[in-house]
Amino acid sequence: MYPECNIKKLDNITIKIANAICKIIKNLCNIDLEIKEPNDLILDGKKIGGILTEINTMGEIVDTLFIGIGFNVKQTIFSENITNKATSLYLNNIKNIEIEDVICAICNELETIIEKF
Repeated sequence: MYPECNIKKLDNITIKIANAICKIIKNLCNIDLEIKEPNDLILDGKKIGGILTEINTMGEIVDTLFIGIGFNVKQTIFSENITNKATSLYLNNIKNIEIEDVICAICNELETIIEKF
């Protein structure tokens, strides 16, 4: 994105995105996620997703904003070093949700959040 706004307007953008994802998952799956600041999404003590944001500026003006979101929807196998630390919706008995539904809901909400800036 190219928001061309003052950097101060994007304070806490990662937390705002995390809160939005928590709301989306609550609406879609009726489960509550926790946020482990600054960017992890937690379900029952295990990481289910994460958010990375990168902002490039020219002075105090934001030139570009990059948002990366990883969220485990149907993953059933994790590498040995994270198997006890990671989870997915599928592993928490949310088997009827489609990946596309989660992606669309997150993208729609992100568009709303970004428009506010």
